[in-house]
Amino acid sequence: LDYVKNYVFTSTSGSRLVEGIPQILILLSGGKSEDDVLVPSQRLKAAGIVIFTVGVKDADEAEMQSIAHSPNQAFMLREFSDLSPVKQQLLSAVISHKDTVRPGLVQGSSVKRDIVFLLDGSDDV
Repeated sequence: LDYVKNYVFTSTSGSRLVEGIPQILILLSGGKSEDDVLVPSQRLKAAGIVIFTVGVKDADEAEMQSIAHSPNQAFMLREFSDLSPVKQQLLSAVISHKDTVRPGLVQGSSVKRDIVFLLDGSDDV
């Protein structure tokens, strides 16, 4: 999570945060983290990055909820193949998230967003 904040959500990596474009992280994880996730996720949130989580198999639901922007933005799946029904819920949540739309960013019928997908390094995802 720290790596994503320090090296991915940066202007040099293409982030448009300085232009006011909402920053969204979608984390897919298949197990409980061996690292501290609370402090790094708080740093991401403090930087204005909205986090959605998708926990698969052995992911810890409480951990996924604590990482997510809010607990209802954490999605849990038994198997990765169960993602299909959840992807529409996730898409709707990303589109409708109130903090991601800032005045003046709407061009036509679309709203700009920078979205990063982060897959954990375990064998479970």
